[in-house]
Amino acid sequence: MMKYFSWFITIPLTVLSLMFLIGNTDNVSVYYWMDTPPYELPLYAVGLAMLAVGFLGGALFVSLNYYALRHEHWKVKRRLARIETELEESKKKPAKPAETENREMPQKLALLKPR
Repeated sequence: MMKYFSWFITIPLTVLSLMFLIGNTDNVSVYYWMDTPPYELPLYAVGLAMLAVGFLGGALFVSLNYYALRHEHWKVKRRLARIETELEESKKKPAKPAETENREMPQKLALLKPR
């Protein structure tokens, strides 16, 4: 379902972008600093540059946000592998019988002991 929704958004945006490219071939003056001479660039190039900057900035923020998640996933996988190894080693060793202490019965219980 999400795949179709993605295409439903992507195809119209692509068509609109192509219409923008075809319709805006005029040059515009672009100033990077106030004291530098302007650069004459086609309007579609300026628009595409802004889209590219936005795309790369968004990709950077998404990758930074998911870095912590990937690191946590890596730590959990390592811990799981270590625990599985310990479990396999403990299965190979025979179980020790529980140690019983040879204690005398408490006095109240000693009275209940059959004779």
